[in-house]
Amino acid sequence: MAHSPILDEKFRELCETAAPEAAISHLRRIIEEGDDIACYKINAFRFADDAGVSHVDGVRTLLFATKLGLLDLNYDAYCPSCHGLPDYSRALMGVKTRVHCKLCRVDIKVDFEDELEVSFTVNPAVRAISFKDFSDREEFFDRLAWIRTLNVREGRLPAMMGLFEPGETRTERATFAAGDYNARAPAHVHDGCALVVAGEPTSQVQSIRFAVDARGHVTPKAATLRPGPCDVTVEFGYPDLWGFAVAELKPRRNFVSAAYLTSQQDFRDLFSGEFLAPDVSFAIRSTTLMFTDIKGSTEMYEELGDAAAYRRVRDHFDVMTDVIRKNEGGIVKTIGDAVMASFPINVNAVRAACEIQLAFQEIDEPLRSVEVKIGLHRGPAIAVTTNRNLDFFGRTVNIAARVQGRSAPRQVLASESVLQDPDVGRLLSSMGLAPHRMETSLKGIAGAHTVHSIEPRRASHTP
Repeated sequence: MAHSPILDEKFRELCETAAPEAAISHLRRIIEEGDDIACYKINAFRFADDAGVSHVDGVRTLLFATKLGLLDLNYDAYCPSCHGLPDYSRALMGVKTRVHCKLCRVDIKVDFEDELEVSFTVNPAVRAISFKDFSDREEFFDRLAWIRTLNVREGRLPAMMGLFEPGETRTERATFAAGDYNARAPAHVHDGCALVVAGEPTSQVQSIRFAVDARGHVTPKAATLRPGPCDVTVEFGYPDLWGFAVAELKPRRNFVSAAYLTSQQDFRDLFSGEFLAPDVSFAIRSTTLMFTDIKGSTEMYEELGDAAAYRRVRDHFDVMTDVIRKNEGGIVKTIGDAVMASFPINVNAVRAACEIQLAFQEIDEPLRSVEVKIGLHRGPAIAVTTNRNLDFFGRTVNIAARVQGRSAPRQVLASESVLQDPDVGRLLSSMGLAPHRMETSLKGIAGAHTVHSIEPRRASHTP
């Protein structure tokens, strides 16, 4: 593209933010030298990997660039059947809980974690892009071409996929890595075959045969293979020209979900005006919530007076915000001197909690005298808007708050659901910390609850 003084000015402004230089340079190369596909629906995690920066820095850079008008933020409704994007919104207020995929002819219940992807497209005032959205393509084959183009770019192509005519039988060669797969016709995800690829890899070509009936049901319902090459034969009894795919059932590691983005402190700082429509809520399958409180805050106000005590509380918020931001979390709200924060990645919540406790042990006075109590719990929640802010509701919120109520000063108290994560065990081991397991009751929550106390020591370090 031609040299643009406006672009120069925007990037000068971007250089004044907390975005790393490597990510800024990479974004400029994309805008100035990339093709239209490179500038369209940029995946922040892939962008970060290509730029050689952390995921949190990649997201931060693109959020700052959006705030400056270089990019547009998109909330893309993702079809789990065909991997197309049948609908999108430029604002959370416009996100729908249900969308219709014309290609698959199915209605999709949009999930905040799995079916709502966040991407960034170069603003048309910066550079015009001719590549059309999936929802703007009316032709069947044009939509298929869009799906292939974007999934090749993101590394999300199934192990085997193809179009089949009614009554056609065809064999295609595929190579399978170890893992769990689903063999299905699009729009019939739940009528597929559960294929398990396990055991010793083989170089010999295996074979497997699938039959698709007129209703889209696949037989057999279960099958096994060894890792390696395989001839996949499909007997296609479906009444229309339609697809068939064998796709691995694994998390999309480079998928930036709305649940992830809206939990980031940078997003909450830069886009505080972004919130869901008042009558809209989304289920989040799993998030880790942190509640904190200061021991003896009432006495601190009595001793120091309102102004001095408030300054100390505010300074303590600054310490916590920096740690939470670094660990890919975000502060949902503050209540007096208490904090509620969310973390899409469980181990990051534990790391942040430990780092917060260590920070207050190592900081200069008067903040060193601040003793914080921290509670963690992981589980499902409902994302809603309260007081024009994104918030969470549900039993997970209540349990997390009650766990914090049981914690001691300078302690991290975590529920069993947090400690079940193997990554947490590895983190605590690397820090030389051994959690203490105990049973307790939680006010207002029925039954006994298992919690684990963690006491970060000043000598500890995080790798």
